[in-house]
Parts: sequence; C-alpha cells; structure tokens
Amino acid sequence: MSLSEAKRVMESIESLGEGFDPGKAKHYMSLVKEFVSRARQFRESHGLALTSPFFDPTEQLQVILPECLERRLRDWETGPSRPNPYIKMACRGYIRYLAAREDLPPDQREVADIYAPLIRLLTEGGSFYMHHGDICIPDVGTLPVVAY
Repeated sequence: MSLSEAKRVMESIESLGEGFDPGKAKHYMSLVKEFVSRARQFRESHGLALTSPFFDPTEQLQVILPECLERRLRDWETGPSRPNPYIKMACRGYIRYLAAREDLPPDQREVADIYAPLIRLLTEGGSFYMHHGDICIPDVGTLPVVAY
C-alpha cells in the first residue's frame, strides 16, 4: 500500500478552499476531459460500459483503508465543507487507488489512475458536479460525457 502518498493527498483534500482562478478556465476543462478519457480507457480495457465516469476502479481489490485514514475521509465528507457526491466519490476513489496501487498488476497501475486530473482541478481552485449526465465546472462550462 502507498499509504504515505494517500495521507499526503488526504491532507491536501482537507485543506481545499476557495481559490477559483478564471484565468485557468481552459485548464480546468482540459483536466475534466482528461478524467473522462482515463475513465473511458479503464472501462474499455475491462470490457465495461461507460454509463458514468464516476466509479471505483479498485473495487475488485477489496481495499480496506487504515481506520485513521478512513475516519479522516469520513470527517471531511461530512464536515463543514460538505462536498457534493461526485467530489466525494472522486476523492474517495483516488485515496483508495493510492492505497491499493502497489497491489495492482503493473500494467494496470496507470490505467486505474483515473481521478488524478480531478484532484488536481480541486487543489488548483476548481470544482465540478454532474447535471443531467454532463460534468459541470462552475463559472467555466459543461462537458457532455458522451462527447468524450
């Protein structure tokens, strides 16, 4: 398990704040496009349909996070910032991926790393949510998932 990296990312997730930068609008959109592309690549490589880009690629590994990390994640999910369900899913999926990365077959380590672009978006001041099957970035635009 890559717990040290998972803990480091958890710290950055806990300290997410308001930092939206209108000058990064194209960059934010490119990160969402990269996420959808990675999710599609993972689904296609495993023969799965892309009904939603939000899923946990480590679920077959039955990843169990250490209690201290699981508690921090739960506290963040229910705390004052109250992230939306898709941000919760992305952050939880990325933390689980980091914790399980060493247990993945070497040829699947990068393919399963689908949430890194969204974590980067969040840590760089952006945000996102799903609406009618599209990924929306507040004050930037909407990306229809079917287009990618």
